[in-house]
Order: sequence, then C-alpha cells, then structure tokens
Amino acid sequence: MQDTSRSSSTSSFTWQQKWIAITPKPFAFLSMIGSTLIIVHILRNQKRRGKVYHRILLGLSVYDTMKSIAEIFGTFPIPAGTEGVFLASGNPATCSAQGFFLQNGIGTPLYNVSLSVYYYLVISRGWKERQLKKVEPLLHGFPIIFSLATSTAAAVTQSYASSSLWCWIDVSDSGMRFGFFYGPLWFSLVTVAGLMSTICFQVWKQERKVRENQRRRMAQIQTRASTNLNKSIVSSTMNNSAISSGRDAIDHAVTISSRKESSSRKVSEQALFYVGSMFVTWIFPSCARFSQMINGSSPFALLALATISAPSQGALNTLVYFRPRYERFKQKNPNSTIGEIVSRHLSTSFVSGAPRAWSGRLIRRISDWVPGEETGERDEEKGIRASCTLPSNVDDIQNENRKRENRKRESALYDSTIREFEPIPENVHEDDEESNEEENS
Repeated sequence: MQDTSRSSSTSSFTWQQKWIAITPKPFAFLSMIGSTLIIVHILRNQKRRGKVYHRILLGLSVYDTMKSIAEIFGTFPIPAGTEGVFLASGNPATCSAQGFFLQNGIGTPLYNVSLSVYYYLVISRGWKERQLKKVEPLLHGFPIIFSLATSTAAAVTQSYASSSLWCWIDVSDSGMRFGFFYGPLWFSLVTVAGLMSTICFQVWKQERKVRENQRRRMAQIQTRASTNLNKSIVSSTMNNSAISSGRDAIDHAVTISSRKESSSRKVSEQALFYVGSMFVTWIFPSCARFSQMINGSSPFALLALATISAPSQGALNTLVYFRPRYERFKQKNPNSTIGEIVSRHLSTSFVSGAPRAWSGRLIRRISDWVPGEETGERDEEKGIRASCTLPSNVDDIQNENRKRENRKRESALYDSTIREFEPIPENVHEDDEESNEEENS
C-alpha cells in the first residue's frame, strides 16, 4: 500500500514541477566542486594568500560554495506536503536554514563588484599592491556585512518560505525580496558593466598610445641605423655590424611593445570573462523576475533556464580561473589532450608541496649516486659547442661587444620612452610566475 500511494503521489506532479526540483542539483554540485578547487588552490600557496586579487577570489568562492550547497538540497528542505512542490520533505527549521544560506549568497555578486573594482584600480588607476591593501577591508567588508545582515534579518522576521525552487524569502514579501536581493543584484550588474566599460576604453586608449609611440620610435631607430650605415664605409664588416645592430634594435623594440600589448589584453580579457560568468548566471533569473513584476508570472522557459544558470557561477568561475594556466600549458605542449592537462594540473596544484620536494630531493640523490655512462661525452660536446660560439679574432670580439652595447642602449631608450604608457602594473601577473614554478616542480 505504501508503494502504491508513493507512486500515485509522485505521478500527481507535472514534468515542469519535477524539472524545477531536479535540474538545479547537478549544476549546483559542479559549482560547489569548482569553487572548492579555487579555494584549495589559493589556500595551499602562501604567495597567493598574500595577494589582494586572490583573497577577493577566495571570498567570492567561499560565498558561492555556501550558496551551491544550499542549492544542491533543492526542494528537500521545503516542508513536506507543500502543494505543487516535488520532493518536498523538510520542515520549517530546514526551510529557514536553507533560506538563510541562499540569502547569504547575495555576497557572491557583491564580491563580483569588489573584483571589478580591483581590476579598475589596477588597470585604469595603476595602483600597486600596497595601495590596494589599504582599501581591501572595504572590498571584503561590504559583501560580508550586507549578506550577513540581510539573511539574519529575514530569519528573525520568519520570512523564509517555499519559493517552488527552494526555500527563500516568501513570495508575498516582494519588498524584502527587492531590497535584500534583486536591488543589490541589479546594482551589482550595472556597476560591474560600467567598470568593465571604463577598463576596456582605458586599455584601448593606452594600447593606441603605445602603438603610436612604437611607430615613432621605429622611425627613429631606422633613421639611426641608416645613418650608421652611411658612416660605416671603412669595411664591409662594419657595414654588416651596423645593419645587424639596427635590425636587432628594431626587433627588440617590437618584441617589448608586443609583449606589453599582449599583457594588457590578457588581463582585460580575464576580467571580462569573470563579468561574463556573472551575467550568464543572473541574466535569466533577472528576466524571470522582471516578467513576474510586469505580467504577474513568468514563462516556464525562463524558469527552466534560471534553474540551469543560477547555480552555475562557481563552475563558470572555475573555468575562468584556470583558463590562463590551461592556455600556457597547451602552448608549451600542443600535443597534450585535455584529460592529460587537467590531470597534470590537478596533481601539481593539489598535491602538498612537502612530498613533491622530498621526491625531488630523492631523485637528485639517486642521480648523484648513479653516474651516467655518457657524462664525459656530453661534457665534451658542450665544450665543442661553446668553443664554436666564441669569436675567432680580436675584431670579431670588438664587433660583438659593440653590437651588445648598441642593443642595450636602444633597449634603454625604448623602455624610457614607453614606460609612461605602461598599461598594466606588475602585481596583476603573479599567476605567470606561480604557474612556471608549478610546472618546474
């Protein structure tokens, strides 16, 4: 009799109600795993823990983890017997607990604002790490205080109830919903969009200045090289030296300029990816809410998309966070598959440093104990290659020294000219050094 009644009660729900109850769970689980990976990756490295950028991402990931755990439970905490809710099997206490953590999740979009402010201060204002640390308490304080205050206020006023998807602020209390969640959410979306627009315009303007300065400097270098070429009529060797020096200076200047433009572009792209993750997460819930405000209800298509996008920010942030590391490794190892890259980075990122260091020392000791059979041949080959690179006479030595001095002088002049247009401070790119250390280890 119990099985018969259970099957009949299950069949009484529509497929739309079952979709709303089941669909958010796997996406929330992926977000929980992704945010946890970011948290572990930051906490296990002392250098990352000391950076403002990583601490903001740490706070963002912690809040998303709490929200994702609450979303995994879905309709389970809703009081049993609630009409039209599939899998409801909780009580008022479980409903209030879930509502508290979901409302506390408003800290996630507010932390996105803090991250955008960080990128704005670094890219557009050129702030250094010591300056950022002075405002860091504000970047953490506002999301933490606001989310904790609103979730506590809703719990004290017993405002948490079933909202079909999960327990949250009661549908009848639209004012609290707007003031505690949708208002701050839409404020965050507008603020982040404005900051990113300013950053993109600033990067474009700075790169244009760099390119103009590069063209002007290239013309000066070419003029200087042609002048040296006209003066160098003593011998063909001197002519070749002048041509080579000019070409080397031009190539070096182009390399520096392209590296600076690529660096600023990469940082702005990373910031835009985080913004894209935020907008993909909240665009459909916002559209559903607008439809409810205008028409009194929202189409099921919007609700279905909201059940997929709303729990997915942690998974999207994980893809954005590890994207630069994946691209660097793929560039160095083009034949590696995605599975090999993921497994290697998981092993290097989440295995403790002590066993890795111990195993490295053990391997070095074994290599010292067991001498290689070809050691003498390798040393001899190195000596031959080294001798082949040495100049053959005094004139060649002088020419090599002259070219080296010219390259240093051109590099110093170019750096001094372009430094005022430096688009990105150094503190944004700490991930490059860390990834190189991880790959070397």
